[in-house]
Amino acid sequence: MPADFCSGRDLIIPPPEAFCNPVTASSPEFPQFTARNCSWSSIFEMVKQPRLVWACWHPSNAGKYHSIKEIWTAWHEGMIVDGVGQMPPLQPIEHEWGGTKDRSTEQRTPSDLEATR
Repeated sequence: MPADFCSGRDLIIPPPEAFCNPVTASSPEFPQFTARNCSWSSIFEMVKQPRLVWACWHPSNAGKYHSIKEIWTAWHEGMIVDGVGQMPPLQPIEHEWGGTKDRSTEQRTPSDLEATR
């Protein structure tokens, strides 16, 4: 699916702070979205604080997906949240900002906890 794919659903976007320069923005506001800049690739270009996208766009735990098809859809097309809208595909998020992940959204397993003792 191309990055500029339009689904016809509301797009789930991170908080306004993600789009603002932390040094110059006195009160965070969303950018002006128009028909020309409402694709995922355009929205990604507007993000100024990538670490803030993870709280909104992080993947679900593997156990929350009911099938391999749901994982594939989240990775390539974006997860649909019923009654809310559509998140971007995880693949371009990982490609663009994979190194800036907010580790607080990750779930820890019992074996992870044992390894830290």
